[in-house]
Amino acid sequence: KKYIEFIQKQFLTHKIAERCRRLREVCDNNEFTSEHRQQLFTLDRQVTEILLGAENQCSSKRQVRKLWAPALKKSGQDISYWRQRMRANGLLLEGTKDLGRRLNLPTTVQQPLTIPLCQFYHTIAWKTYNGIKKQAKEYRMKFLKEKAKEQADKGHGDVEKAIRQIRNKERIKHDYASIRRGYGISKMGLATLDVPDLESRGRKLITKADEIHAYLLQRNEKHFSQATFTTFGDAGPGFLYIDPANPESDAHIDEMQDGVFEPWESASPYVREFLDELKCTITTELDTTLHLQDFLQLFKSIPENTASSVSGLNYGHYRVLSKMDDDSIIRVLFDSCSTDDLIDLQKPVDWEVLHILGLNEHFPRAALYAPFKLGGMGCVTIHGQHVIDKILLFVHHMREQGQLKEAMLSSMSTTQIECGTSTPFFSLDATIWHNLVTKTWISHIWQESQPLGIDNKFHTECLWTPKPVRERDVSIMEVAATMHSGTQLFQINMCRLTLQVIFLFDIASVDGKRILLSYYHGKPHSESGRRTRLNWPPIGPVPKTWWTLWQSFLERWCGTALLISDPLGQWYAGAEVLTQCCCLQYNNRLIMHHKNGFYEFRPFAERSKTRFHLQAYRFHELHLIEQAKVVDITFKGESIFIIAQSDQNVIAEPRRPTVRCLQDLYRDLPPELQRIIGKLEWPEPHALLDIVDSVATGHAMGVSDGSVHEITGKATHAWILQATNGSEIRGSGPVDGTQEARTSHRAEIQGSAALLLMLSLFIKFFNIAGGKIATYCDNQSVVKKLKNGWTCWRYRHTKGPDGDLQALLRTITQQLKMQDVKQEADWVKGHQDEEKVLIALTRQATLNVRMDEEAKNAYEFPVQWQTLTFMPVLQAELCAVYIGDAKITSNIHMSLSECWHERDARDYLLKRHNITTELFQIIHWQSLRFALKKLSAHRRATAVKALHRHLPSQDKLFKQNRVTMSALCPRCLQDAETNAHIYCCPNEEALKKRKLDWIELWKQLTKCRTANVIEQTWRYYLQPLLGIPLGGSIIEGLPIAHAELEAMLNAAVAEQEAIGWDKLLLGLGSNTWKAIQAAIDSANPRPPQRSATAWMNTAIHHLIKFSLRCWKERNSMIHGRTGAEQKKIALQNVRNKISDLYQNPPTLAPQFRSIYEIPLAHRLKMSLQTVEQWLSLIAHQVKVTHHNLQCLLRKHKPIQSHFRTMRREARAQAKERTQAETPRKKHSREVQAAVREMRAKIYGKKRAPITGPPSKK
Repeated sequence: KKYIEFIQKQFLTHKIAERCRRLREVCDNNEFTSEHRQQLFTLDRQVTEILLGAENQCSSKRQVRKLWAPALKKSGQDISYWRQRMRANGLLLEGTKDLGRRLNLPTTVQQPLTIPLCQFYHTIAWKTYNGIKKQAKEYRMKFLKEKAKEQADKGHGDVEKAIRQIRNKERIKHDYASIRRGYGISKMGLATLDVPDLESRGRKLITKADEIHAYLLQRNEKHFSQATFTTFGDAGPGFLYIDPANPESDAHIDEMQDGVFEPWESASPYVREFLDELKCTITTELDTTLHLQDFLQLFKSIPENTASSVSGLNYGHYRVLSKMDDDSIIRVLFDSCSTDDLIDLQKPVDWEVLHILGLNEHFPRAALYAPFKLGGMGCVTIHGQHVIDKILLFVHHMREQGQLKEAMLSSMSTTQIECGTSTPFFSLDATIWHNLVTKTWISHIWQESQPLGIDNKFHTECLWTPKPVRERDVSIMEVAATMHSGTQLFQINMCRLTLQVIFLFDIASVDGKRILLSYYHGKPHSESGRRTRLNWPPIGPVPKTWWTLWQSFLERWCGTALLISDPLGQWYAGAEVLTQCCCLQYNNRLIMHHKNGFYEFRPFAERSKTRFHLQAYRFHELHLIEQAKVVDITFKGESIFIIAQSDQNVIAEPRRPTVRCLQDLYRDLPPELQRIIGKLEWPEPHALLDIVDSVATGHAMGVSDGSVHEITGKATHAWILQATNGSEIRGSGPVDGTQEARTSHRAEIQGSAALLLMLSLFIKFFNIAGGKIATYCDNQSVVKKLKNGWTCWRYRHTKGPDGDLQALLRTITQQLKMQDVKQEADWVKGHQDEEKVLIALTRQATLNVRMDEEAKNAYEFPVQWQTLTFMPVLQAELCAVYIGDAKITSNIHMSLSECWHERDARDYLLKRHNITTELFQIIHWQSLRFALKKLSAHRRATAVKALHRHLPSQDKLFKQNRVTMSALCPRCLQDAETNAHIYCCPNEEALKKRKLDWIELWKQLTKCRTANVIEQTWRYYLQPLLGIPLGGSIIEGLPIAHAELEAMLNAAVAEQEAIGWDKLLLGLGSNTWKAIQAAIDSANPRPPQRSATAWMNTAIHHLIKFSLRCWKERNSMIHGRTGAEQKKIALQNVRNKISDLYQNPPTLAPQFRSIYEIPLAHRLKMSLQTVEQWLSLIAHQVKVTHHNLQCLLRKHKPIQSHFRTMRREARAQAKERTQAETPRKKHSREVQAAVREMRAKIYGKKRAPITGPPSKK
């Protein structure tokens, strides 16, 4: 497959097919000349080169055995050593010096040498290598002959034949090594077999596959039928009882399993024993409970890969949790955890992540968790990953058919009933409503994601929600939420669930004017002659105080008379009635529907129409039910009374128009599908019939294209369906979505979806059974999806781009297959009109050029056909994830991860950089995300620290007391080394390197065709910040620009000044720079191939790389460039710290050793690693000492605090004695008086009893 793809790509690039066609036409016209012959030879040579190149790309070269020996390896390293010396002009670098030590080279050589001397030693090294290699070959041949002789002696063969066999075996092994690696095969087939030789009476080796296969078949032939004559074999006596062809064998087998089978008379004792063993039953039941240890063993044994979970990123968290001793993994995997539940797990994870990224423990967590696009490290907390994974699994199972989907729909329906609203509960405010529902796996997703603006929306046919039955009907809980909250709202909801009602209609009389007293008093449906049609969740007994609150709520809503201020209106036709009114009245006959039958209650008197007996009779006149009225009843004593009635006036449903033409099918489509198809240009009816004939005969052609406008951000598509004779139908329209979602891929895939959707309308209306259509698109990714299908849809729908349109395409293609209509997708090169005239183009290329023009014309469509941000949920995708009003169609995990900590990140940006909401809108954050994502983890950490002013500069270290000298820059010793000073240090060496990096930066920006006006502006404002003088070619002031471009440039400069020009070097650029570049590119007669967005991404990436190079140069000057220099400087710094520590010793707890235990002179002679560990130990001991002191102070309070506590208690007792006497206090005082009297009698101290509270005096 790779071989064919490579050849196809090269054939398209070099236009091989087109050149062959031209030469064929020349031959057919008898115009073949010598020039054409030369072209043919050139074409033949080029095709040969392409085929050879494909072979080299796809087929690994034949592996030659590499002769290895220790001496050969050492001589090869000698060659590498002298090559490095020659590249360094004879100097000795640190890495080369280490290699020389490993080779045990003498010290006389480990010195700077001249180039000729290095060349001399290099020549000697090569000669040594060749000599050892030749000697290794000789040893190899000697070993091969010995091995062959040994093998020949075993098989009585000759040595030459054995040598050929060994070499043949090695050749096969090396030739197929790459194939084994490609297929992941770890075992080899049988290549050699040692068998007896009948001719020589000895043994021989066979290596051919067919000979080995024939010998094994011959040897194993006697074992083929070894089970035939056993007891239950084909020829055995028991085969009759288990023969699959015998209809009675099933009964015999069941008897054997049940232990009641009686064997035949000639059965041996062994057979009887075997059958008796079948009678044994298992007495010990297998334990199917999954324990914690099972999950620990599972996650420790599963290899880590991106397919181990839906997100592909969370496996590392679970692998770490599997090593913990408690049940943390169970809580994270299956429990519904909040942030507080996982805070103890998050702290060690944060420390480990910070250590891996090279950040200290005080690094702001907001910057650590902030997404890339907001200048953060893009990490996600365990809680965030926990909920995001649940959201992805939820979407994953909702879009797949199965029992899990049905179970989740049932759970959501129950949650919807518990909320009691007609609005899907995912769209409700979770802070108000989540306390009303049962805590489930799905409600936890809603509770955690809804406060962040994440919403799960569903297609109307997917999620069940209760709908109003009558006009002006409202749900009870929506009204209750406006009057009550918290515990009161919960109690009202529990009363509603007990009554099993949702809407006002459920508790109102049938005339819609008042609330029934039975529901006011909390009585069930049967008291009013009604019944529910839902399976309600079980509710226990409700306290009486809750019913009191329910009644006060209804009185507050409808008054004490329970009259509805705005009575209910007419009934909706086809509405789902959840509470069914079972009683009907026809004249003076009361009819009740009970279960599956109708019953009649006779009137209490002959003329009575409101009072009836309790005795029920079977009702058979069912034709009268349509004329009866709906009534409400109540039971009083031995009678039934009618309290309200209604004619049940129904609002008629609008009649659905009849489908008479193809336009009617398009009209009946949902609005979202109409927008996908776009604005149509309907042809004449005969043209439609021509298209139908072309589809049926397999000659129809469809072409689609998409377009994205860089400046306005609009995206459009166009498509055409053409018959063989030129009859066609075409359409074009907008591509909806957020600014990030409007990509060329989405425009192209929507064009293909619109084309196939229109084709499905043709098939449905004209009943086309069988046919074929060829579709073309200039986007290879879309063509590949249409060719390969969606076999891995279970994973693509949450990771792939534009999952909603992919779901629609998948559904349409399945419908086409059901109608036996074949669809073949192919790629066509776009914009071929720029290279050739239209007449010379193929049919599909001409149509592609037309559709490209149609898509661009769609930019000027009316307002109703302009691009919208909001996108509804398509029926094909069933459910979708929204962040605010923006539908997430691509990379759901990345979008949710960025949204999860976005609010904290924006607060941090406001606090740290004063980036307000207005300023936030003008920054191009996507380019910052692109730049940070391309960097490695450690370089990204440095870039984030530079952006948020957390680089360990001298000024910052001095403020944190991490350096004791000063905040002066160690390079220039003039100013304090702040984050800004790093990029403008006047040190000569630093300035020289910065100028070289600045020149390299502009080489890269020029390569990506940066506009001249942007280059001059950036140079004018950035070079002073870098300490680089402006050249004479730079015009003072703003660069020259005219008209609209001048206004855009002034706006860009003003916006960048508000952001900060120093921030531009760190990735924060204005959106207007991209607009200026897009405007200049669009006016260019030869525009670049890349888009303005790609230019902005590249420019910000190179600016950040320039900033990182400045920081790297600073570290090299301060800490050394080579490993030896860095080690020397680090050792000197550590020794200075030790000297300061000995002069100013810290206060340590008594259990720690004194720092003077080892003299300073001996301490300074220790190695770098030893003294660093000792300094870390002293720092830890200082922290422990301080902590113990604080604990001691908290434990031992000063004496003043004890006196304050005694005075507080005395005042409290005195205040209590002055309060009014209650029965409990009276009894307590009587007991205290009796105790004092008893003590006085016993100890002889008489005290007057206290009969009342003391006087205030």
